[in-house]
Amino acid sequence: MSKAENNGIKPQQKNYKRFSLDSRLQFIKYLNKLICQVLRQLDKYKKYEQELEDIINEHILLDKDDNLVSAKNINAYEYESIDAKLHNVSMELVKIIGDNTNDSASYLKFRRMLEKNTIELPFNQLSEEIQSYLKDVNDLRNWMFHNPESLYVSEEEYAKASIPADFRPYVTMSFRSSPIIILSPEEYSIEMAFSLLKHSTKRIEVFDKILANMVNDYELILGKRLDIQYKKIPLRTLDDDSTDIVQLSYAIQKKKYKGREEDIKNIWKLDI
Repeated sequence: MSKAENNGIKPQQKNYKRFSLDSRLQFIKYLNKLICQVLRQLDKYKKYEQELEDIINEHILLDKDDNLVSAKNINAYEYESIDAKLHNVSMELVKIIGDNTNDSASYLKFRRMLEKNTIELPFNQLSEEIQSYLKDVNDLRNWMFHNPESLYVSEEEYAKASIPADFRPYVTMSFRSSPIIILSPEEYSIEMAFSLLKHSTKRIEVFDKILANMVNDYELILGKRLDIQYKKIPLRTLDDDSTDIVQLSYAIQKKKYKGREEDIKNIWKLDI
């Protein structure tokens, strides 16, 4: 029995949901993991952006001076597939960089903890540009990771605004409750693809600049240049360590893990 238990004091339960930033090494570990995540997602983002560019090139005809001569619409499945890829990695990057909730790991949270650390770690003040980007990414995170009712409101507001002002006193908007009509496009215009490409290019530019700032922070704390290396894994299987780590994380979130080693060895048997 511990001394605390002898004195009638219940030992404080470790909070496994939080990664403690109480030493230089812990700050380095935390940012190391974030940089790995951002690099992995950014690599995919740039590949998907190139896929979109290839799709566009397959649907347009240019003259010898690169002027647009003609364009074909894009099949809905092809367009929505690449849109889903780009949206997925964008959401991951927004989460890794801009999440500011208590139990979430993000660069925004790292900077907040770094700037108020009591162990005198070196850091540079964020430029106004990076501060602005981090705020925008946080706003995106807060908007993207729920189904905002403002979408429903804006749909109704848009419908009202589409009625010419002179006719509004004589028009009554009605709602048809049945049947429910689900709109499903068969094709997308080439302008939609160009807009998506422009949007993705801007996002990648922002994420690249934030990543550069992350690396700069890392090198200041580490005290030397960062060496980044890529290592290919021939095959990922269901029983590898990374899959177990994700399962353990979920168990922690569900409060099913209390720090017992036998639970780690039997992680797939936990009731989660």
